[in-house]
Amino acid sequence: NVGKTVLKIESQKVIPGNEISLPITIEKNHGFFSGQIIIEYDSGALEFISCENGEVFDECFTYKPTGEDSIVIIVEQTTKLENTDINGVVAMLKFKVRASAKKGTYPISFYLPKKVDDGTGFLKIQDLDAEKWTIPKCVDGKIVVE
Repeated sequence: NVGKTVLKIESQKVIPGNEISLPITIEKNHGFFSGQIIIEYDSGALEFISCENGEVFDECFTYKPTGEDSIVIIVEQTTKLENTDINGVVAMLKFKVRASAKKGTYPISFYLPKKVDDGTGFLKIQDLDAEKWTIPKCVDGKIVVE
């Protein structure tokens, strides 16, 4: 796993009224104990339904901040005191495209603010006390409504 860790959301095409599942994958995983992934989307066109855990971490918790219709926060972690270096699906996002959604492209984006611990990032066990976050290269996805 040489090089910068890459976090990616798959892009897909869909028609209004349908549900769609988008995997979030990790490549070049250098071994992490926990992570926080913040996703932004267009809540006027898309309705967030759920998020399921993938094969990389043991547990996945999802919540929406109060008053934020277009943000989902995903917290991932291992259940043992060890880092996981598995590459693959971190989480599976499920959206419903609103029947009123117009044809077009709707980004599904990672939130990467200036203050690291408020955005998308991962922690290794050895970096927990220092809160030394690893920020992956993030590749946003999109839903194309046809």
